[in-house]
Amino acid sequence: MYTGNGGDLTDNTPQAVVEKVARDTNLVTSANLTATGIPHDFIDYGDGSGWAPGCTGKHASVPCLQANMDHFVGLIMQRLQHP
Repeated sequence: MYTGNGGDLTDNTPQAVVEKVARDTNLVTSANLTATGIPHDFIDYGDGSGWAPGCTGKHASVPCLQANMDHFVGLIMQRLQHP
């Protein structure tokens, strides 16, 4: 699971609000998965500043999407090498 907090609310306010609601949902989902012992990966990259150069904390941001996919492909490759 990958989530950002929507970043700057003045930059595409509707999208930033949707991202915040999605993040809140992901936080609850991750907590429930953890509480029941279901393994999962959860990346909360907040405003994106520490996740990837140019990432704004919004999923529609290409740098955020690229960083998510790079990380996800790395997880898949790791799993394939060590089943």
